[in-house]
Amino acid sequence: MRACLALMACALLAHALPTSLAPVGDAASLPKWVPFYVYEFPELDIEHLCEPEVIEEWRSFKHGDDMLFADHARGRHPWRVSDPEEARLFVVPAPLAFYQRNGKCKGKSTKDILRSLLEKLSQTKSWQRYQGADHVFSGSDWAVRFFANDVIRALVKNSILGHIENFDNAHWRCTVITPYSGSVWSHMTRALLFDALEMNLHQYACGDDDQRNCTMELERLWPTPEQAWGRPWSERPYMFFLKGQIDARAGYRQRRLSCEALRDVPGPHVCVSVSDPGKSTYERACPDNVFAALAWATNHTGTYSNWSDPVVPGSKSEEHLESGTTPDPLETWSQERCRSGHSAFAYLYQLAASKFCLMIRGDTLSSNRLYDCIRYNSIPIIISDGIERDGLPFYSRVPWHEFSFFVKEAQQPEQLTKAFVDIMATPPEKLEAMRQSMADHMPDVLWNMAGSRVFENFLLEAADRCLDNLETFASASDKEQA
Repeated sequence: MRACLALMACALLAHALPTSLAPVGDAASLPKWVPFYVYEFPELDIEHLCEPEVIEEWRSFKHGDDMLFADHARGRHPWRVSDPEEARLFVVPAPLAFYQRNGKCKGKSTKDILRSLLEKLSQTKSWQRYQGADHVFSGSDWAVRFFANDVIRALVKNSILGHIENFDNAHWRCTVITPYSGSVWSHMTRALLFDALEMNLHQYACGDDDQRNCTMELERLWPTPEQAWGRPWSERPYMFFLKGQIDARAGYRQRRLSCEALRDVPGPHVCVSVSDPGKSTYERACPDNVFAALAWATNHTGTYSNWSDPVVPGSKSEEHLESGTTPDPLETWSQERCRSGHSAFAYLYQLAASKFCLMIRGDTLSSNRLYDCIRYNSIPIIISDGIERDGLPFYSRVPWHEFSFFVKEAQQPEQLTKAFVDIMATPPEKLEAMRQSMADHMPDVLWNMAGSRVFENFLLEAADRCLDNLETFASASDKEQA
């Protein structure tokens, strides 16, 4: 079944967006290029060193950018050069975060693999020239920042590292802010069947059919990003969407304030905590009405009042059809100030049915939710002071203000209420322009899509920001060694 689901995911990701909002992008479309050299030591051959299933699971993880970075680097890229003397940057496709979190690959210590890599790198002329200052690594996982072993620290000490945020006290020389690589969508193949079982959809979707037919039916029920872009945005039933950790921790204050602010904003909305019971700000269980979003996202034919087609056994749609009553939209759709479990299934349906997506800081400035918003055509509302400088990738290249609303962190919910109401009053033509800009720049910030330009933007940013005064840096390193 997992194999079938993996194939299904590949097929769905290959679908094209509607031509009116179809993003296009590749290396050739960028205004400049950076020649780079890629090392090919055996220690970098991850497919032969580690178990395939572990590698594939990591690729769909939200910090799996080190693996995707390596995939792009090792491909037949037009910027790649075979002569080190022609390169401006030297790419080391080592999955640092993967090795940090996975202590062994096929019984061999990943730290020993990295130690061998460091020894070989340090013997090359290209590394010795500037002590690795023009070498590029990727590793956005927090494990690389807080728990990196001594070998990883030695590798990146003088180098350039792609990370999701910029830090003043990083243990590497230069940071390039890069996007989260994974999203809820990228976890679809692993979450699909289990969430379907959790929601009693398996019996409805599959019945007594074989696994192949079951998979095909579940595919029909799952909302792809392409389906979301194809639906009329103006008819999406939810206004604002936030689903994530919402609890008493200091870093989550803006999320708590936002949910309170939505009390006085015309809805319906999704403002749901998935924090553990006993920790969540909201303990009331959310209404079991995700089927409404399911119906809208799959077989929608009109406004959200028609959500009862298809009729899902046991859902509110069936209850209302049997009783002849008309559901109250707020009763049917509202998912506010309540708690639910971690269901990727429900998350994606509700996001695909929301006009605006709240990207609010938590423990840190950024969140992979931002990339889910973009993937599902839900206009981002960013509430995270400082994110423009330290948390948004490729800020000089991507016009984030063209397709996102930025709201300052608040002290009282009333401040956010006013901001949300003002956003709802945005002229339709301005919202359409924002969505078009978001479509145009999807390839700039999403790793997992055809025509992605993230790898190229990474290298361009590294060349622009991290290669100044290399001669001075090399001289200082020589003195340090002496």
